Amino acid sequence: MKLKKIVAAVLGTAVALSAAMPLVACNKNSGAPSSLGCASNFDIDDYIDELDVYGELSSSRKGITSATKLNADDETRVSRYGEIMVFRGNNGFRVYNTAAERFIAENLSTQPDPSYVGNIPALRLNDGDKTAYLAYDGTTLLPMDEYYDTTAETNYYYVGGDTVKTKIHVVNGIKRSGGGMTTNYFKVETDENTGVTRYVPVDKTALSEFPSGKYEEGAYVSSRAQIYSSEYPVEGEISKYEYAIFNNTYKFYKDDAETGKVNVGYGDVLGFVGNYMYYKTERPVAPDCASYNYVKYENDIAKKYVYKLYRYDIVSASLSELSYNVKLEELIPVYNKNAKTYDAAMISCYETSDGVFVEPDDERYIKPYMTDANLNIAIDFTDKIGFPSYKLSDDRYLAAGFDSNSYMMITDADGNYVTDVARDSLYAEEKLIKFYANGKYGLKDYDGKIAVAPKYDSIGKFFGGYAHASVTENGKTKSVLLDKTGATRDVPQNDPDNEVYVSFSENGWYKVIKKSKDFNVNPYTAEFFDYASTTIKRFSDLNYYAALDLTILNNILTVGSDYYFVK
Repeated sequence: MKLKKIVAAVLGTAVALSAAMPLVACNKNSGAPSSLGCASNFDIDDYIDELDVYGELSSSRKGITSATKLNADDETRVSRYGEIMVFRGNNGFRVYNTAAERFIAENLSTQPDPSYVGNIPALRLNDGDKTAYLAYDGTTLLPMDEYYDTTAETNYYYVGGDTVKTKIHVVNGIKRSGGGMTTNYFKVETDENTGVTRYVPVDKTALSEFPSGKYEEGAYVSSRAQIYSSEYPVEGEISKYEYAIFNNTYKFYKDDAETGKVNVGYGDVLGFVGNYMYYKTERPVAPDCASYNYVKYENDIAKKYVYKLYRYDIVSASLSELSYNVKLEELIPVYNKNAKTYDAAMISCYETSDGVFVEPDDERYIKPYMTDANLNIAIDFTDKIGFPSYKLSDDRYLAAGFDSNSYMMITDADGNYVTDVARDSLYAEEKLIKFYANGKYGLKDYDGKIAVAPKYDSIGKFFGGYAHASVTENGKTKSVLLDKTGATRDVPQNDPDNEVYVSFSENGWYKVIKKSKDFNVNPYTAEFFDYASTTIKRFSDLNYYAALDLTILNNILTVGSDYYFVK
């Protein structure tokens, strides 16, 4: 099985832990790469993130604790474009990012309006004769303020020596100053979990039509990059090094001085781990050649190759050929959150048959291991279904199988299967799991024992110890607040006939709108409660029912023509 099918980004978003899997022991089997030995002092917990972001139901929250009126006059208006909201306030128009919970543009003289940069949906920010564009994701300010009459297309390029093509949004604009056509490039990144697309500016010199090591002489030179460029901080000596690719030569730099280089020929670079770069070569030989160690079948024809594995030490600038009794197919670096470095790797490989590597025709015969930076085996994952992902608060692990279609699970500290977990159904603070049985939802604990019987039509997130749930009794559906023991608290019910309107948000609060007894004085009263039924905010003297179009837009609460920032 290819690791790319089972790991999106190892152990920041790694997927799994298997049943009956030792977490620290080397535990090699006969097919394990034995020549480099067993990793010493390898603590798997160094590579496990505490569960804080798994799914939307990962932890209990407090919900809304306060509501503060935004600084805007009575003429405030609001529009929303994705994660972006636009307000008209006392000093002009303001643009608010609901995800970042901050204003990103203020005092604009004219109202921002929806537009496009090529085919990227964007908001055009106007301030006098200056114009900029903000992508609807709310994070990317597209540097198009000098341009107009934009066109765009999407192409695929190799970026900075990547071996996989990346979607690039190419935007053409004509300079206002008459400087002619200018092209800007944006890397298109889509979050697999949220579906949010972001556009990251990319320098043209980092783009190539050719993958690293697969192009003609003189075709490509990459820009310099850090050895490990990721969202995780990297410390230590290796953090001072950069590299650039000159055709099939990797050059390394420290403090702008070249420290060494290695020509990988027509080999494939597997990746960086610790202070090393690993790469492999597969040189074809004649059918009658006796000096071969790798056979690959193409159209039922056995073709012979000489396979070699190399390691380049970036710090010492030394190259060595490794003797390894398995053929390394893939290598993914693993981040050590305590040491702040990539000093381990997940590898996939297959073994020899009479001293010859034969490519298996079944992915089940490709073996996965976790290794240290020297490729010493730390954990043997052969015949297992996954590897560690997130550690829970009681020394258990959240896990999922290698197969992308397999279910999530909880294991004990030794990796033994305990119980299933449906995706987005783990309540970490309450140590509960939502499950579905006979058409209803209930809750079970980490041991798989039922804590709340499955009788609810829906169960939402926990806030302050309570979750909103709906239950049908005697043919009538009602809302309740449910705690982790199964006890419920009654709440007002929606009753349009008597002009009582109740609705629950997904952010830990609910609102109750009632027709006042003295309709002529106070037509309606609106109250907002947290899940502990504590009043957060009360609004009265609402003069017309249309003003009660109350919505929550992430952290913006609207009541009539007033806008509140809530937390």
